[in-house]
Amino acid sequence: MSVLFNEAQDLIDKIVKPLGLEKVNITEANDRWLSSSTASKCDNPKETVSAMDGWAVDHQLLVDATRNEPIILQTGDPTYAEDDRKSLDGDVCAWVATGAQIPRGATAIVPWEKVVKEEDGKMAFSECPKRGEFFRVKGEDVTVGDLIVLKGCRLSYWAIQALISCDIESVEVSRMPRVALIANGNELVLPGSNKEGVKCGNLQAIGQIVKEQGGNVVYSELIKDDLKSLSKAVSEAKNKADLIITLGGAADGDRDYAKEAFVENGGEIVFDKIAMQPGGPSFLTSFPEGAVGLGISGNPLSSLVVFELLGIQIMRLMVGAKRYRPLHTNVMLDEALVWKSKKEGFLPGRFASHNPAKAINVQPNGSHRVSGLSDTEFLIRLPAEIDEFSRNSEIEVLSWDK
Repeated sequence: MSVLFNEAQDLIDKIVKPLGLEKVNITEANDRWLSSSTASKCDNPKETVSAMDGWAVDHQLLVDATRNEPIILQTGDPTYAEDDRKSLDGDVCAWVATGAQIPRGATAIVPWEKVVKEEDGKMAFSECPKRGEFFRVKGEDVTVGDLIVLKGCRLSYWAIQALISCDIESVEVSRMPRVALIANGNELVLPGSNKEGVKCGNLQAIGQIVKEQGGNVVYSELIKDDLKSLSKAVSEAKNKADLIITLGGAADGDRDYAKEAFVENGGEIVFDKIAMQPGGPSFLTSFPEGAVGLGISGNPLSSLVVFELLGIQIMRLMVGAKRYRPLHTNVMLDEALVWKSKKEGFLPGRFASHNPAKAINVQPNGSHRVSGLSDTEFLIRLPAEIDEFSRNSEIEVLSWDK
């Protein structure tokens, strides 16, 4: 069954199921996908504290303070962040460090730079603060039970900081997808090999995307163009992985055995082509045990485009990500572009400018080409029904959030 790109996305949504979850220590949770929303175990701040270094006072004592006639107060015991809460004894002021508890009897904090020290250690105040000024009130940011990070979010260092500040020591995260990568081609050799042939970069490139998306490459093999070898590799991968990627052999030529290898191992073909370029001869399979197979052309550009668009979608559905489809943004073209494929196109692009946002195609047509790949920031999406795009015409670009 041949499908449009949007239809391929919808079919992936239907067949891919979330993986299981596991509990991990918060110190090991960076970049993991949260499987359940997490609530604070404490108020933030935990107590009412000072927002800055300054002098704790009863503001009513300073109602009549002016620059010409300051009010002089004796100093009491200072309070630092590690101290228990203290009290103002009598008509005094007391030094309070940022984050330290406000003493009992204090109604405001006066910043240190607004106070003048007298010779005998007393402090001179030339203005009256507002009640509660420079207080961080207990629970003003977060109270116990408030949701801090929502299900489906990826735990960045920003989120980790928030969780630790709210006394979260462990979190439930989705299991990391196990991914198998199988490249095939008699002409291919691995990087570093002394053999003559075409260097296979797909395993490394796709493997890097897998790691960046929070997955583990559990199987990676380069094999020859024959059904027996490919079927054996799929069989081995099926027992180890949640997602099996074949790179090469996806079309219908004499040596294209990828579909047959999946079917021999119990895979059901969900779709066998996509009306897109590059990457048209791509297919999706599902296994009764729950694993998913994605067959992609071995051409460098095709493999990257299809995995960028659909492989990441599969992985994000497996981890229950809140966003599991690429971001769509409309920008202007910085240069005219001709597209006569009659299929929907996805071309590597980059920003030519940001204000206004303008995109430029960095890769000449041809799925074998690699000359512009290093400049890629997103994919330019071109509709099938339009042949030419003039400079400054509006187009759509696709990218992933982090």
